[in-house]
Amino acid sequence: MNITNESVNKLTDTLIASALKKIPAPVYEQVHQQLEKQLKNRRADLLKKSPQYFRFLNRNVDVTFSDKSELVKISDTTGSKLVVSVYKLNDNNEIGQEVYHRTFDPAITKELRLYLYGGADSVIVNNSSSPIKLRIMGDGKAAKYYDLNGSGNQLHKIHIYEGLSNAHF
Repeated sequence: MNITNESVNKLTDTLIASALKKIPAPVYEQVHQQLEKQLKNRRADLLKKSPQYFRFLNRNVDVTFSDKSELVKISDTTGSKLVVSVYKLNDNNEIGQEVYHRTFDPAITKELRLYLYGGADSVIVNNSSSPIKLRIMGDGKAAKYYDLNGSGNQLHKIHIYEGLSNAHF
């Protein structure tokens, strides 16, 4: 919402009028009043539409990973949120740099879809409280290692799509 406020504040009437003056003169005379009105109305709607769009984009979230080996840690927090952290794994399966970190709020996110491609990925899930549904898709080729912990209700919300010979629990 802060970014939306900043954008709306920067889109002043003067800026809109100045931008419209860059339209070729014959066209400007015909359309500038209509375009200026439309742009000002859209600017006013941004504060209302932006949160709606954010919720739309974040209801079902797709996260894709690389063809390299990674460690994916998923755990619940107080407030039933879900934290996803992803780390590089080197050739010796030692944890390296964190490459992704995000907290998902169940008030906004209902489903999280993780796409694991090549590499010997490891997924550790510790969830006893978050109602967010997890779908984890492997590539069906490289070995994937899963460690699932938590309460029964939350474990039922984890769906793994992987070849039988590739998934190790």
